[in-house]
Amino acid sequence: AEGAVDVIIPLKEGKKRINKVVATLGPGNFVGDRALLLGEKRSATVRAKTKILTYEVTKSDLEPLIKARPDMINELSDIVLERQQDTSKQVSDAKAGLTKKETLKEELMKGIQKFFGVYS
Repeated sequence: AEGAVDVIIPLKEGKKRINKVVATLGPGNFVGDRALLLGEKRSATVRAKTKILTYEVTKSDLEPLIKARPDMINELSDIVLERQQDTSKQVSDAKAGLTKKETLKEELMKGIQKFFGVYS
């Protein structure tokens, strides 16, 4: 709800294991969606970058909503898919040692702008 966090993944750099920041998230973002929706183990560490205010949503919190509105599953799947694609891009860039971090959405927006000749 407030503040910023870094998303960190372990990577191998030669024989060393390093922790790489692959994203910084601010208000309105969320983490742990795959654990909440699929019961998977976490794939990254989240570390507060500033003072933060967070809210925890548990399976027992979400379960009555999903049972009352099963159509939410489609919407939630879209969100998880989009985040997974973005995360894959960030991890790939980190493994490649790229310093410039662009989200998949930014790349898509630039491509659409270029295709239509619209620049902001």
